[in-house]
Amino acid sequence: MSERRRGRRAVLGSIAASLLAGCSRLRGDGLLGGSDPSAPGLEGEVADRRDGTATATGTETRSLGQRAFDVVARFAAAYNTDDYEALRATLSRGAPVKERVGPELLARYDLPTITPQGVARAGSSVVVQVRLELRDRDGSTSEFTTRFQLVMESGRFQVYEIDDPAPMLRAPGTPTATPEAEEMTPVEDDGTYGFEGDLAAWTVERQEWGQRDDVAYAGTYSGGITAGGPDTGDYIGTLATATPERLAGGQQPTRVDHYWYERAASFGGGLRLVNSDGEVELGVGTDNPTWFVEDRDGTTELSDGDGYDRWVRTTVALDWAAGTASVTFTDQQSGIAETTDATLAVGTDIETLRLAGFTMEQGWRTESCHMFWDDLQVES
Repeated sequence: MSERRRGRRAVLGSIAASLLAGCSRLRGDGLLGGSDPSAPGLEGEVADRRDGTATATGTETRSLGQRAFDVVARFAAAYNTDDYEALRATLSRGAPVKERVGPELLARYDLPTITPQGVARAGSSVVVQVRLELRDRDGSTSEFTTRFQLVMESGRFQVYEIDDPAPMLRAPGTPTATPEAEEMTPVEDDGTYGFEGDLAAWTVERQEWGQRDDVAYAGTYSGGITAGGPDTGDYIGTLATATPERLAGGQQPTRVDHYWYERAASFGGGLRLVNSDGEVELGVGTDNPTWFVEDRDGTTELSDGDGYDRWVRTTVALDWAAGTASVTFTDQQSGIAETTDATLAVGTDIETLRLAGFTMEQGWRTESCHMFWDDLQVES
């Protein structure tokens, strides 16, 4: 795996025993994603902590299972670094576990290893089962299996509850029983590609582009870049690409939806929908700050928008039988909107989402790109 595809690495951390007091067992519909820790998207690997000890980290995947595990990893990382605010940021608004979290609990335990065992759907929530090694900072250790219940808020997984408190309440070093693993079945891509946790779904093509907390439409992070300026001679082209499971091999989704945010220093940028033959079917974006659509007939400028530093939603509704698309731009601050019809360049399918810089003069490259994207959604 190349370094640029790893995204942000989650450094796993610790969980305090009293945190889990009072949790009830979480029931799911069967674990998803594979019980083998070496299965793609569920493996763990060891990284060095600041104090020189080894800590497990979750590796990248494009699966829903890994996205859920990434949240558990960030929750644990907050304990390992004694970062109370980061821990709170992983919890859902109504999480029962929130009442048992306190800064004093972050000082006692570490998690040297965490092994994902599977992911389960439980109604509208997701349950992540993991095998943990719990180490008290006095040096004693114990191992156990537990489950994290996650719920979706604003398109992002958040921790709601944690299962099986008994092992966590025993004295460190006390053996604990391991629940039998439930049957594993594949989990489907839910069609949402955001930037919480890490950049597992994305291949980063331009090093300045990455996970940003400057602005975000939903959650804490967006994917963005602030680079370049006039007369630099350094043209910024493709920033990042994603080839999600939902589009594997080339598919014909009915809708592609996303949000973007541009600053005044930017010259432009946008999203291109690329088919399984590597041809661009459609492009949408901003040309400082004019909204535009690129289709079979060329590039058409629409509204000049309502300014910078605001989120603009761009929805592409696709009609594959007709080979057309209806594109709608909506300013989330002022409410102004514009819709236009477009003709797909080939009308084959879509396999890859590509973010890139743009100007009308240079096409899909620019000397300055100061933009952010969030909440990309693909609907089948």
